[in-house]
This record gives sequence, structure tokens and C-alpha cells, in this order.
Amino acid sequence: MDIYELLDEEQRYQLFIVRLLDLTIDEYISISKLEELTGQSTFKIKKYIHNINYDLHNNGFDSKVIVQDDVVQLQDIDLKVIKLLQIHYFETSHIFPLMIYLLEGQGTIDGYAQEHFLSTSKAYAARKQLITFFKPLGIKIKKGKFAGDELMIRNSISTIIFEALNGYYCPFSDSINQAAKKVIEFLTFHFDLRLTPTQKGKLKVLTALSLVRCKNDRSLDDSFLSSNKVFQTAELNQLSAYTQVDSDKLVDELSYLLMFLYVEGLLRKADEIEFKFDYFATIDTKSQQISTQILHQVEEKYQIQLPEEISHSYRQRVRQSNRRHAIYSFYTSSFSTNKQIQSVNEVYPVYSEIIWGVIKEHLPKEQQDLNGQMVRFFYDYLFILLDILPPEQVEKPIDVFVDFSQGKEYTKFIIKQIEGFKDLNLAIGDRLTSHTEILVSNCVVPRFKGKQIVWKNPPAPSDWEVFGDSIVQVKKERLLNRDMKRLEDTGE
Repeated sequence: MDIYELLDEEQRYQLFIVRLLDLTIDEYISISKLEELTGQSTFKIKKYIHNINYDLHNNGFDSKVIVQDDVVQLQDIDLKVIKLLQIHYFETSHIFPLMIYLLEGQGTIDGYAQEHFLSTSKAYAARKQLITFFKPLGIKIKKGKFAGDELMIRNSISTIIFEALNGYYCPFSDSINQAAKKVIEFLTFHFDLRLTPTQKGKLKVLTALSLVRCKNDRSLDDSFLSSNKVFQTAELNQLSAYTQVDSDKLVDELSYLLMFLYVEGLLRKADEIEFKFDYFATIDTKSQQISTQILHQVEEKYQIQLPEEISHSYRQRVRQSNRRHAIYSFYTSSFSTNKQIQSVNEVYPVYSEIIWGVIKEHLPKEQQDLNGQMVRFFYDYLFILLDILPPEQVEKPIDVFVDFSQGKEYTKFIIKQIEGFKDLNLAIGDRLTSHTEILVSNCVVPRFKGKQIVWKNPPAPSDWEVFGDSIVQVKKERLLNRDMKRLEDTGE
């Protein structure tokens, strides 16, 4: 699901350009490179850049995209500016506002055209694009109503809204937003919620969408609760009257919101609530298979036996992560480049190799796209594993020795900087030995058999890059040696 398909064509290309330039800030990006990446002409690329600058100026930003000697660069544009520009584009597109209009049941396509000063043909073209966008998700638009699996509709649309507007605000009518605020106050009071701004943003979108669906007779037909005793009748009736949702239906909707809070780990007294997990039966089975396979391969790779508490915790958290994706994706589009993914693979080569392999085995081929589900699952499974089982617990750290001619204090200063790279799993030695794998100095040391890095004084950014590359190379050599030894031991 590419939410940027809900932008008008020019907006989509313009946002692509600024996002790409931000990601590749240290690279040489020319007009011709943008032509190659977008398939657009020089004329159109220059037009898009002109439009970007116009939109930035009109939205009060003293920022611009500049072109110097065919090189395209950002000037005073950071990710905050890009996010706000993105919000502006979704607000002013023809397709995204139509989605909100139809969700709220505000009227017909002809009515939408009149309200938004569009020609009827453009409004119907936007409707066609909306239908095409939702078709692969099994969601149809019939007579201006969204139809299909209700949880799929809510998961998809809440994800679109939160991602498109970056959680900045909820785009529904004031009456819906006020009712949503009342429901959230009810949940906050009864369950002692302590939410961060982003968590509140997610809950508000889900709650508002829940009320919109009820308003259009598309409420849930089942509850995620085994018992309704968690709510008091009098208070429930008051909330029902305010939201204009039947109390029985309201309980089902509240159970949906409580399940969101549960899978996000935001319910402080979750054990006191009797949830039903039938909906997740298939997902839980798949989660068990995936987590068990990852753990087994970690044990095999490192020739270790993991404690049961680590295995249990990993299985439980993978299950929770997959449950969350099943009905509350709320993914943030990472716009991952191959370079970004490669850097993660290089820092955590063993874990990355294992997790990629397992995901490819279990995830359907149609979902194996680098900027979609595959990457999100990879990062989830990797981050959980890194939290539960940091590499330093199973891997020998890389031995590094630092020795600069400027003296002991300067050497200590460099060591402190190197120690800041905690993810690299380094051990800084106090002397040079036969076990030292990397030597960092401003002098060449004769007869040293490991990797020797000679830095400038003080070290330049290129020196740090060489250091990082050397760490990656040592890790690759270790992996190769480990695999060769295992083959020798097994006689394969």
C-alpha cells in the first residue's frame, strides 16, 4: 500500500524529490539523475522544483530547493519541513479529501465536486483512483460507501490517515472529533492511561474512525472482550447518549480500542481485563513458527543454548507485534533505500541474515517488497531480538587498540568517541596484542597483522567512514571463518 498514490500526480513527484534529496543529502543528485529516477523530462523536473519552492513560500517557510551547475540541493529544508509539506499536499489533493468525504457520508460525488470547486469529470476521476487504490486490499466503494472486511477497512484507513497527516491532526468533522475526545477521556479515566503525543494521535484516529463507521451503520459485529463487566452500566449509557452509538455496539467498539491499547502495551492493568484472542488464532500460530525458527537458527549459528526466559520473551513479543500489524498497522513509511538497509545488515550481519531468511520463507511473495511489509517485519523482529539478546551476549567483541602520538590524553579523547558507537560491539584494549583486530593510530606500526587504520589529526569524516568499513569487514571475515569451520566440523 503506497499512500502517496492518494496524491495528485504533480504532488507525488514533488514530494518524492524533496524526500529523496533529504535521504541522499551527502550525495550528488543532478537533474539528469532525477529524470532517470522519475522517468520525467527536464522540463517537468524543473517545473516540480519551481512548484515545491512556491508551496514552501506560500506555507511560510524560508526554505527552497536550489539548482547549481545541474546539482539539486535542499536549502534550510529538514524533515519537519518535509512532513508539513506532505500534510499540505494531502490536504489539497483531490483524492485524499474525497476519501474522508465519503467516509463521513457527507454526500455524493457531484456534491464533492461543487464543495471543492472541481469539475464533475475530475471528481469522478478521483473516485476512480480511490477505487483502484483500495481494490488490492479487498475494499470496495459501493454507492459512496466503503465495503469489505471491517477490520481491514479500519486498519488500512487509520494507517493512511495517520501516515499521510503524520499524526498532526484528525481530519474528521468537529462533531466526530468532539465525540472521539469524550471516548478517549472515558478510557483515560477508567484505565489510568498515560499516553505520549504519538500514542494519543493513533488512539484519536482509531476512535474517530470507529465513530464514523458506527454513524454509517458499519459497527463491529463482535467484541474483543469475554466479559462486559469492565464497564459500569450508568457511565456506559451516558457515553452512549453523547456519542449517539447504541450501548451494545459501543461496548464492541470500546473493546476494539482496548485491544489496540493492549497490543501496544499501554494498558497498565491488562491482567484485569478478560480479552478474547480468537481473531488472532492463525496469526499466533504463524508467530510461533517464525519466532521458534529465528531462535533455533541463532542457537545453531552461535552454538549456544538460549535460556527459556529469553526464548519465551522473544516468542511473546513477536506474537504481540504480529497481532498489532493484523488490525492496527500504523506503520511509518520508512522510504528505505538499499543503502540504509545494507547498513543495518552490516552492523548486525548474523541476526539480519537469519531474520531475512525466515521472513522470505513465511511471507507471501506478493508482500516481499522492500518498502512495505517485509521491511517492517524485519525491523520489528530485529529490534526485539536486539533488546532481548544484544549481540555482545553471544558474540566476541571486536578488539580495538588506539594509539596516537599526541599523547595519553588525546588518545583517551579518541577512545571516548569510539566508545560512543555502542552498537558495533567493540572492546578497546589497553595494549597491542596478537588478539588485536583493528589498530587506530596516526602512525604506521610495522609488522601488525590486523587491520591498521592511519587517521588524520584530528580525524576527518572520511576517517570515521574507513573505521566503520573496517568493522564491517572484520565481521564479514568472522562470519566466513565461522561458516568454514562449521563445514569442516560437519564434513560437508
